[in-house]
Amino acid sequence: AHGRPVSGVEFNAYVLNGLLQDRLIVPVSVQWQYLFNALLSLLMLLLYRPRGWGWVYGISLLLLIVLGMDYLLLSGFGYWYPPVVMLVSIVLFFLAANGHLLRKLLRVLFEERRLSQTALTAIGEAVIRLDERGHILKFNPMAEKLSGMSSVEAEGKDVDDVFRLVYSDNGRRFSLQHYLAGEHADFHHVLALKNSQGDEYQVSVALSTVPGGNGDRRTTVMVLSDVTKEHALASEVTHRETHNVLTDLPNQDLIVKRLRNALARASMNGKSLAVVYLDIDYFSKINEARGIEVGNHLLQAVADKLSDFLGEKVDIGHIGGDEFLLVLEEHKIDRSLEDMVGLIFRSVRPPPTSF
Repeated sequence: AHGRPVSGVEFNAYVLNGLLQDRLIVPVSVQWQYLFNALLSLLMLLLYRPRGWGWVYGISLLLLIVLGMDYLLLSGFGYWYPPVVMLVSIVLFFLAANGHLLRKLLRVLFEERRLSQTALTAIGEAVIRLDERGHILKFNPMAEKLSGMSSVEAEGKDVDDVFRLVYSDNGRRFSLQHYLAGEHADFHHVLALKNSQGDEYQVSVALSTVPGGNGDRRTTVMVLSDVTKEHALASEVTHRETHNVLTDLPNQDLIVKRLRNALARASMNGKSLAVVYLDIDYFSKINEARGIEVGNHLLQAVADKLSDFLGEKVDIGHIGGDEFLLVLEEHKIDRSLEDMVGLIFRSVRPPPTSF
């Protein structure tokens, strides 16, 4: 009483006082408990329906009725009926009546989980989950192939250390942490990837950040798609559109663009440039006398000789037929433009004996 030990005399005094004032709590007899349990079982059977979930509301209401009845018996009449038996009975009845539905639900959940795991494993894209710090939580087998390491090895490591991404045009390092730390919630890029084993890929990178709810930390999902073949095909198509098929030199459109760029650089830097036009004499007669195949070999030989002689110092274009165009920029060569032009013409001078 009041947080202190009670003597036997005081304890008996409390009991006697409770008896005199009729304030003692009296347990309900076992017979009445059996009767209440039987009535409860009957009500549950009456409420039960083999189909639908409407009867569940009735069972839920029955739980409240049992607790309310207990409270009224105790507070109003001083009788105590243990509610545990009735509550456990209701729960067991609910589980027994819906066992097949619960089993079906569990089967569906496990099947969905299995299918999602199978899909994640078989998907052609690399899927990587990151925490808010940009550290790897988990990724699928395709990500293992692109990164060159297993998911267990990569777990907890910085994403930039596992996936070394660079810009394809200039080779500059691309930092995913830069985007994760900023306000860039979603983005999509095509970048070059070189993994720890030295394999190189062209990958399409998609990054999506999902804010956490209820205090949870945000999760970021990164998807890498291997577009190496598509990128190579696109590069080949672009190369064919800008280069001569026979000599593999820049065609007229590309050499004109390079000439414009060279003129702009020369104007900005105060330097000079020279444009050399080469035409093979009597080329049509060669085709007539020796055939088109020999003429094609001649064009290829001239292109190879110019390329070998000039290297990357001079832009060389095959503008059509037997015509070549050369753009010489003063700052790229180690001699005067006049001397360089003379050397070019001497390099393609006819041999001492005529053709």
